[in-house]
Amino acid sequence: MKDPEDSHPPSAPSASSRFPFPAIITRNNALGPMITQNEKPPHGRPFLFSITRRILEKIIFQNLIDVNDNLGKQIETLYSYWFNQFNFPNENGAPYSDSNGFTKWNSHIKRQIPKSWEVKNIRDITNLTWGQCPQGEHIFPDNMTADNLFDYCSGAGDMNGGLLVDCQGKTDDSKRFAYPNDILISIAGKIGNMCLVDHKISLGRAALAFTAKDQEIIPYIYMTLKSLNKKIVTVSTGSIQKVISDTNVDDFNFPYSEEIVKKFCLCANPLFHKIIKLEQEKKELIRLRNWLLPMLMNGQAIIED
Repeated sequence: MKDPEDSHPPSAPSASSRFPFPAIITRNNALGPMITQNEKPPHGRPFLFSITRRILEKIIFQNLIDVNDNLGKQIETLYSYWFNQFNFPNENGAPYSDSNGFTKWNSHIKRQIPKSWEVKNIRDITNLTWGQCPQGEHIFPDNMTADNLFDYCSGAGDMNGGLLVDCQGKTDDSKRFAYPNDILISIAGKIGNMCLVDHKISLGRAALAFTAKDQEIIPYIYMTLKSLNKKIVTVSTGSIQKVISDTNVDDFNFPYSEEIVKKFCLCANPLFHKIIKLEQEKKELIRLRNWLLPMLMNGQAIIED
């Protein structure tokens, strides 16, 4: 997946440091601005307001109409039918549970599961990376730029902005890393927040990363961890502050069928990839908006449609 940090306007110097006169920003299809010097802009601020408003409206459209939410609900519904209600298609294409499919009692997770299924722990399908914090003097604001800085995920606060991690700081003293397609959960403070990693980040001790042993079943792993959310919160321990420890992960168990998981991911992967793409686009639009607004306020730029 493309790292949004690789190419976006906010990392560039301000227009005032480059141009003695207002600049024209011409949009291209990728929403990447091209900046040219212009002594006398042909349009004034109202036009810039108009273009900026269109960007804001597109962000609002994504948030309110929320295509991603609809796609996510499709994945959630399918997961619920197949892995909670066990109404996956049987050999005749009929819903297994509704067609009187045989189940058996499993004492480990204390529920009925299809007779051919087994119970697995999250360690069976993922590798775990426990975060470790850098020293405080090595943590910087997220607008800092340097070759030795990595986005830093400290915990729940970096996992509440959508599907993708939204790091609020940077560090030059990384102890542990998470990588693209890792799934994060917050394990201290506000336990149970979740997100997906789309670029290499530094991992703090309030975050736990799950790396899929099979990259093709990432949507299943994500939805399984989401379905275990209440248990994750319940099994947390600690007298002063509740946390998730390695021992608690022993309780992250679930019914499993390799055949059904693969069928589920054949359906879910295209939707999951679409969600990721739209989330990345939304982040780019927000970055572009944040870059444009100061230009608008100080009259340094106009935008030609």
